[in-house]
Amino acid sequence: LRIEVSFEMLSGFIRKFPILNETSILLRKRICDALTLQMCPSSTTIYNAGDIGWDIYFIGAGLVQIELPKDLSILDEEGRANAEKMKEKVEALGLLYRPGNHFGESALGSLSGVRQESAIARTIVELYLLSIERLDEIFQYTSIEERTSLRLNLQRRNGNTWHTFDMNESNMEKQANEMKNVISNWSKIPRLSHIQPRSSIVQFGKQNLKLDSFRRRDKSGRLRSFSAEAASQAIAIRTMLTGNMNPQKRFNGGLEGANENT
Repeated sequence: LRIEVSFEMLSGFIRKFPILNETSILLRKRICDALTLQMCPSSTTIYNAGDIGWDIYFIGAGLVQIELPKDLSILDEEGRANAEKMKEKVEALGLLYRPGNHFGESALGSLSGVRQESAIARTIVELYLLSIERLDEIFQYTSIEERTSLRLNLQRRNGNTWHTFDMNESNMEKQANEMKNVISNWSKIPRLSHIQPRSSIVQFGKQNLKLDSFRRRDKSGRLRSFSAEAASQAIAIRTMLTGNMNPQKRFNGGLEGANENT
């Protein structure tokens, strides 16, 4: 019943996004149930390049400015490697996003969650957030073909505009499976609980709004949402724990080392 109610309320919103509207009715219903509303006042920084986050943002109303970092050192290795692709994406889409556009999709193929761009609200913006954690849960009940298609479309399309053409479906599914295996091993590493996540309070006018979307349950072992400064500390700690071994030895070794130190 909850899913049906969510779909009834948000089906009009979903139709603004060709990528979502092309999916099966059942998948659209599950996505509607997983979306979280976030309102941002004008001139609010939604996130900065270098922050860690695991949400894809869909614009329901308002305008969002995208900015690429001038200093690539705030990005992780993956972000620096994708710098040219991000420029090509900007050339195709521009820097001002409107209703029907989405952003933050780089989290789909990321192991670190480090944001590769900054997003700033230029007007009052209505955003609907879809966390990678909830998307993973939805994909458990979705066929390989449909989840691969949606993942690819989110990463290479925006609205009706294509901006990336060099992704291969089979390679994408292989990458997703490898990422799932690595993430499952992350749960063996002690949590970085001493690093505080970003504040869950955002000021809207004179009111302070509590955003539950910033409270990560972290069931998958992914890093929680961090600011850029805290993100660099978190990644440094994970690097120190994991070293340069293969994933299985890396996580087992990191866990053993942590146990010895305790």
